[in-house]
Amino acid sequence: MIVSMAAYLVIDLSVRMTGLVRYSDAVGVKNFLAVLLGLVFGPWGAGGCCLGCFLGSVFLNDLDIYTLYECLADLIVGNGMWCLWHLRNKNGTVFLKKPVDYGRYLVMLLFLSCIAGLAAYVILPERDFIPYFGAYFILGIIVGIPILILMTSIICVEPFLPSWRKRNVGISGTVTSAPETLTAFNEQLEEYALGHKIKMKEIFSVQNCIEEVLIRFQEKNPDSETRIRVQFHDSVSIDFENDGERCNPFRAGKEEETENLMGLKLILHRALRSSYRHREGCNLVHIVM
Repeated sequence: MIVSMAAYLVIDLSVRMTGLVRYSDAVGVKNFLAVLLGLVFGPWGAGGCCLGCFLGSVFLNDLDIYTLYECLADLIVGNGMWCLWHLRNKNGTVFLKKPVDYGRYLVMLLFLSCIAGLAAYVILPERDFIPYFGAYFILGIIVGIPILILMTSIICVEPFLPSWRKRNVGISGTVTSAPETLTAFNEQLEEYALGHKIKMKEIFSVQNCIEEVLIRFQEKNPDSETRIRVQFHDSVSIDFENDGERCNPFRAGKEEETENLMGLKLILHRALRSSYRHREGCNLVHIVM
């Protein structure tokens, strides 16, 4: 919600302070954010857009009926995209890959943009429909679609799901210091590759990445277990959860030789995204390849 608010606030203020759009404060490049962030993060994304709109108006001392309309429209469009998408999509993902996915996205966007335009016609003094409808519909297409593909298919941002949808967990397993646990997980990966026409070269690179991270974890926490989840999309998302002391596998110790990190550094060099955090006694690592 905070990230959504910050993104909306930055884009909103940059446009309004420079006077780039000279029609209405409720119309601008920012309108695609309600579509995108609402679809991916649900009420948190839509609420963040609404909060960013309110704070921007407070900062510019410009609280008026247009602020009220913009917050209302962002909530309608953002929450509407989220609810309608997951009402029909049963696998808990937000991908635009097949023609039916694009068709569903466009129909939903058209319907909700019409509602936003009608709300403007009823609430705002100029009683205008087209600019407010077009701001959500057109920007939701030309800006929203490319960024949505980048976020969910390439960078593998986890969407927020409603209570009636379960997340696709992909391949998951637990590995300990016992060698047979890693062997069993690697066999699971290879079986998945054979069943889904994934090249073995890609599987080998995933296995190599997993083994490099596990080496780092087991050096610091030798008796711990590591839960691993792998998801294959346009990219490969690998999540690690290791119980134990803080251990950032991407960082070398003060007395550690750089060569010990060479394998992992080579993997990260071609990774699209990597992150580490330690929370409640658990090391969390996320790598997108």
